[in-house]
Amino acid sequence: MIRWITPPLLSTLLFSQEFTIAPIEVEDARLLVDGDVREIIPQTLSDARRDITLSEKLGADTSFSFVRDAKGEMAVSYRGLDFKNTKFVEDGIPLYTPNTGIDASFMMQRGTLYFRDGTSLASTGISSMGGEVIVMQKLPKNSFEGSASVLIATNDALYGVRAGSMQERYYLLAKASYFTREAFTLSKDFTPTPIQAQGERVNSDREQKNISLKAGYFVNDALEIATKLSYSQAVYGFAPNTQENQTSPTFFAYTRMDPKQLGSLYFYGDYEADIHTLSIRAYYDDYKDIYKVYDDGNYTSHLPVVTYDDARLGTTLKYVRSAEVHKSSFTFVAEQNEHKRVGGDLESVSSKVANYNAAFGDIWRLNDALSLETGISFAYMKMLSASDASALNPAEDKKALDGLLTLSYTTSMQKSYLSVAKKSRMPQLYEMSTYFPWEIANPALKPEKSMQYSAGYKQKLAAKSELSVDVYYYDIRDVILNEDSGYINRESAINYGGEFRVGSDYFTKQHYNISYAYTHTQDSAKKPLELIPEHKVRVEDSIKFTKKYAAFLSYSFVGSRYSLNSATYTSEFEKLDAYHLLDAQFIYAPVAFLKMRAGVKNILDALYESAYGYPAEGRSFYFSLEAKI
Repeated sequence: MIRWITPPLLSTLLFSQEFTIAPIEVEDARLLVDGDVREIIPQTLSDARRDITLSEKLGADTSFSFVRDAKGEMAVSYRGLDFKNTKFVEDGIPLYTPNTGIDASFMMQRGTLYFRDGTSLASTGISSMGGEVIVMQKLPKNSFEGSASVLIATNDALYGVRAGSMQERYYLLAKASYFTREAFTLSKDFTPTPIQAQGERVNSDREQKNISLKAGYFVNDALEIATKLSYSQAVYGFAPNTQENQTSPTFFAYTRMDPKQLGSLYFYGDYEADIHTLSIRAYYDDYKDIYKVYDDGNYTSHLPVVTYDDARLGTTLKYVRSAEVHKSSFTFVAEQNEHKRVGGDLESVSSKVANYNAAFGDIWRLNDALSLETGISFAYMKMLSASDASALNPAEDKKALDGLLTLSYTTSMQKSYLSVAKKSRMPQLYEMSTYFPWEIANPALKPEKSMQYSAGYKQKLAAKSELSVDVYYYDIRDVILNEDSGYINRESAINYGGEFRVGSDYFTKQHYNISYAYTHTQDSAKKPLELIPEHKVRVEDSIKFTKKYAAFLSYSFVGSRYSLNSATYTSEFEKLDAYHLLDAQFIYAPVAFLKMRAGVKNILDALYESAYGYPAEGRSFYFSLEAKI
C-alpha cells in the first residue's frame, strides 16, 4: 500500500504550527507544507449554509466581503483589498482568471476551503496582498466509492455526482454537476421601477454544466504523477440596474453574457524523499466568452455577437527542504496569458503577457516556542503584444521585489505573532487591455505596492473553546482602480482593521462560532474602497439532537457600504443600508449513507443590494438529498 504521508512531511506539518485548524486529510497534506493556515469553510458547513459558488462560501466568512467584478458578477474581497488581490489555488495550480478577474460564480467548487493570510508563504511564492485561498479536493479512499446529490430550491436546482476508485498504485476521480435557475425572487419590500417589477428578477437566469476527470499513478512510495481534464459551460443572464433612467437609457440598460466555456488540461508531479519535497505543475486553459447587448425589455438583439477568446499556459515548480529546526522553500512560476476580442463590427483586440515569479522562504525554529519566518520574491512581467488602439500610453515591462518577516510564539495553548511585509500585485491582463470596446486600455499600469503590518493572538480555552484576535494596517501605493472608462493608478490608500473569532464545543452536541470584523478603507481622493462594510458580524450554531437529527442556525449583519452609482456610470458614490440575514436548516440522516436537508435562506425576507441598483435574493426555501456508496 502506498504511504500517504512520509515522516519528513509530517514533521513539516507540525513545524507549520497548524494547531488552529481541523485535522487534515493526509492525502491532501502536500498543499499545506508552508506557513500557518486556517480552515474557512469545510464542505459540511458549506452544505449547512446552502452555499453553492466559491464567492458564496467565502462571503460567509467575516474576513471576506461581496464585491462586483468588471462585468457585474459577484466576487469577494479580503479585508477590503478587493478580489483581485487574493490568490485562488487548487492542488498547487492557480484557478484560471479570465479577462474580468477570477470568476467565483463560474467555479462551482466542492471541497474544504483553507486560507493562508499575508503573513506567510503561499503555494506559489510570497502570498499576495489578499492572501491565498486553497480549494482542497479529497481523493477517493476505497476501491469504489460514489455519491449523488440533488438540491431543489425556490429559485434554482443543483444536481451532482461523484465517483472514484483507489487501487494499490492508481486512482480515478470523476465529477459532474448541473445548475439551473430561471430567475430569483426579490424581497416583497422591493419598490418597483420602470425596469424591474416586484417578484422575479429580470434577466437573472443561469445554467451551468461542469465535468472533470482526474487520474493518478504512484510510481513508487516517493513519486506520484497525475493528470486532470475538466470542462465547464454556462449561460448567464446579466440583470440590468433597477435604477436605470429609461428616458435616456445607457448602453448597459439590457445586457447578457451568452454563453461562456472553459476547458482545462492539468498535469501534476510530486516527489517526496527524506527531507526533500518537489512538486511540478503544468496547466493549459482555453476560455471563450460571448457578450450580447440588447436594446429593450424584450431583449431584442442590438449588436452583432462579440467573442472573447482567451487562453493561459503555465508551469509551477516548488522545492521544500525540511530539517529538524529549519525549513526552506523555493518556488518558480512561469505563465503566459492571451486575450482576444473579435467580431461585432468592432475593432479587434489582441494582448499577450508573460509573468515570471521566483521566491525563497525560510522558517527557523529558534527554540521550542519561538519561530522566525522570512521570505523574498521577485516578479517580472513582460508585455509580449498589446494591439489595443484605445491605449493612451505604450506597453512597458514591470518588476517588483517583495519580502516578509514574521516572528511567532507558540505553546500548546496559545500562539501570537508579529509580521511586517512588502507586497506587490502586478496588474492583470484584463486591467491593462479592455473587455468592452468603449473602455480605454492602460498597458502602462504600475504594480500595486503595499506595506503591511499585522499582529495576532490565539488562545485555547477550557472545554474545547478557542478565541483569536487579529489587527492589521496596510499602506498601499499606486492603487489600481476601475473608474469611468478603464483602470488607473491612484496615488495611495490605507486599509486597517481587526477581527475577533471564538468557537466552542462547550455544550454537548452543540458547536457555535461567533466572528466580528471591522474594516476602514480610504484612498488618496478621500474615498472609501467600494462595497467594503465597516462592520460585519457572523453567528452560527450547529445542534446535534441525535445521531439522525440536527439543526443549523446562522445570523449575519453587514454594515453600510459605499457603492459606485452604476445606474449613471459615474464615479459618484451611493451609501447602501446595513442589513441582517437569518438562515436555518434541519438535517435528517436516517442511515449512514443518506442525508436530507430542508432549510430557509433569508428568513426575514430582507431587502438588500449587492451593489447600488442590484437587489439580492429574497426569502427562499430548499430541500436537498445526498446519497453515498
